[in-house]
Amino acid sequence: MTMNIAAFGDSHTNHTYDRPWTVVLEAMLRSQGIDAEVYNFGMPGIYAAEVKEIALEFLKLNEKRGFKGQKINPEMAILQGGANDIGTFAMMLTVKDGFVYPFPFAEEPRFETFGNLLDYLTKSHLGILHTVSELEEACLQLKHAGLRVAYLNIPPLRGSTSFGIDSRVESLRNGELVSLAAQYMRAPLNERLRKYCAENDIIYVDIASHVSDSDGSMAQQYDSGDGLHLGNAGQQKVAEAIFEAIRPVLQI
Repeated sequence: MTMNIAAFGDSHTNHTYDRPWTVVLEAMLRSQGIDAEVYNFGMPGIYAAEVKEIALEFLKLNEKRGFKGQKINPEMAILQGGANDIGTFAMMLTVKDGFVYPFPFAEEPRFETFGNLLDYLTKSHLGILHTVSELEEACLQLKHAGLRVAYLNIPPLRGSTSFGIDSRVESLRNGELVSLAAQYMRAPLNERLRKYCAENDIIYVDIASHVSDSDGSMAQQYDSGDGLHLGNAGQQKVAEAIFEAIRPVLQI
């Protein structure tokens, strides 16, 4: 059995790991007698819209002359993205005079509690809804092209999530707010994509649950050391989660 897989995403797909999950997954598939090739088209630092653009550009160019020097005929695509979008939303937040402001230099909207801010960011098209729609469109286009599609959710950050969402933000410094917002926004984004995948026959791979500690943050043993990315042990867990999720499709 031959299986070519194209992987698209940001630094959670393509980072400076010794053994990224794409390499580990390829080895795991080959150990099952599958002639597998996993092509990594991830790019560090890109947003969900750019993940979508790369995936669609792949579909457009690969059939004609190849993509990034390679011409492949994948049976499956694995997609991941959104972490940089969330990071950017979080870095824009500012605490001033007991309120948090989502947009620099704008006096409105403003929020007194972290929960109200989170509700706004997760339900507004100026927040994660736009990110979700970009990822949904990428998954749909890959599926319409005849590929079996798997989506990887966003892993957590390393650090505590003990600050209550109903707490007032006046006691938070800007740096603390950035970290908390980036952490808390992951769950609603992941949940929206989970529902979309279930409704559209897309494989949803919950890598977050495989690398989380009891408090929901990234477990220390899977941290690369920067609190943002998974190290080699984490990459192994990601590959194992994908392998188990796609086993029914491959009938192994």
